[in-house]
Amino acid sequence: MVLLDLDRPLKNQGPFDLVLHKLTDIMAAATAGDEWSRQAEDRVETYFKGQPGLTVLDPLDAVRTLTDRNVCYNLMRDCSCTHAGVETSSPDFVTILDDTVDKAAALREGSVDFPVVCKPLVAHGSDLAHKMCIIFNEDGLKDIQTPCVAQQFVNHNALLFKVFVIGDTHHIVQRPSIKNLEAGEHKTIFFDSHDISKATSDNYLTQRDGKLSPYRPNEDAISLLVKRLRKSLSLALFGVDVIIERGTFRHMFIDINYFPGYDGMPGMFDALTQLMQTELSCLEPSRKKALLDETDSQPVLLSSTGGDSDRSESHIAAAAPVQNGVLREKSETRCSSESSPRLTNGEVSKNGVLPHSSVVGDGNSDAVTSKRGVSNGHPASDLEPVQSGIKGKS
Repeated sequence: MVLLDLDRPLKNQGPFDLVLHKLTDIMAAATAGDEWSRQAEDRVETYFKGQPGLTVLDPLDAVRTLTDRNVCYNLMRDCSCTHAGVETSSPDFVTILDDTVDKAAALREGSVDFPVVCKPLVAHGSDLAHKMCIIFNEDGLKDIQTPCVAQQFVNHNALLFKVFVIGDTHHIVQRPSIKNLEAGEHKTIFFDSHDISKATSDNYLTQRDGKLSPYRPNEDAISLLVKRLRKSLSLALFGVDVIIERGTFRHMFIDINYFPGYDGMPGMFDALTQLMQTELSCLEPSRKKALLDETDSQPVLLSSTGGDSDRSESHIAAAAPVQNGVLREKSETRCSSESSPRLTNGEVSKNGVLPHSSVVGDGNSDAVTSKRGVSNGHPASDLEPVQSGIKGKS
């Protein structure tokens, strides 16, 4: 594995057969106007586009869809599905770009009822991306910080299921979540999402009624959802937050994150190694054998901030054929698999064309452009207790 220095020309550090990265924070900072981040993103993208034989996990154009909640939530809506009577969908939402908007009218038009969860439009790049609020009535709309998405809050008995995806493998981890809430004359609740759904979270918002029966996600429904998301997003490394609605038992996916921490997923590095080996197996036979024989197959996530030490951390690593410490010539032969959708460098996915979205405002926001999200899920009292993780093949 080779750590890439984003302050140096990448062409002098290669060639490479595969690059593994997490550049979401740099992408978001570049969009916000940070000059170093813009230059770093440009250098990386220019290098990738100039290497037609290079595999990138994951393509930058695909990753960008998850840095903007408006775009991401539109894609989520389009991935709704039903399997064996279990409906999987995403909650209704509207995007509010600025304070000129009649917010109450926008919510009514978007069929979004109170309570609503307001989330920053930018999903990565700073702590502000995780600063959210729950609004219970029209008077609370004055607390909205724009630009944002206003998503219908769905009662789910304070349980969240994080679905971690690595290629064709996924794993479900149960986490605490926000307790059941109802509309009314309540003050707006402000919170940081990082404080809510960690395994060790202890927050008044996550206190459950002990009489409530937990729900167990339907594995077949989750598997179908993961397949649809992989195809739509053209990504191999992401996480999906899923809740099960109280009463209806429908599975609702409320957020997607690129390259999450995979905390609680056993065998994460084995799965990541397998994904990289699968990608590299697309090389012509002679190159594949040389690469797998001569390269350390255990991936290591390396951090590179580049520039100032206080810059937001991003992860970028590269797998390269190495012999006696010398980088060898990269391969130009690639192949693809229907089960592992991929954007080749320089291509624009069909998903890159933004669908019609519920966006309200004057359209002058610098952020890139995003609705609804029923099931015969099963009360856990009728099934085995939910385990800390459920492994599956997508």
